[in-house]
Amino acid sequence: DDNTKSNIIKKCKSFDILRNIIFLPSTTPSELIGAYSGANLFLLPSLHENFGNVVVESMACGCPVVISNKVGLHRELEHLKFSWVIDRNPNAWADQLNQFMANKFSNKLIRKSLTKFIEENYSIKITSAKMEIIYKEILYNS
Repeated sequence: DDNTKSNIIKKCKSFDILRNIIFLPSTTPSELIGAYSGANLFLLPSLHENFGNVVVESMACGCPVVISNKVGLHRELEHLKFSWVIDRNPNAWADQLNQFMANKFSNKLIRKSLTKFIEENYSIKITSAKMEIIYKEILYNS
């Protein structure tokens, strides 16, 4: 812990938005769908994340995301609507939260956009087809 959470909390207090934010403790797999589906926004200010399965899971449930540029899949999300990639700066995170809360996005539009992106890029069918291509390249080019 590098005090990221406490720094974000301080900044959110200064914007008077902390009352609208819930920091969840570790959550069991059976609780995740409800947590993602019920959330308005998912935050991952990670120092390092190889890929970011939790980001894909959240988006699959129609929840928009804010992630750090240290999350492995940040390049895939940089220009995607309803996902934001920002530096690990508490002020930037609090600013993004404040902006998100000031906007009135249509939940239906968000869910449709994000689930479509996940289905087209990270469904089991798409992922297994990509893995098959990689496997064949390794197998036949070795």
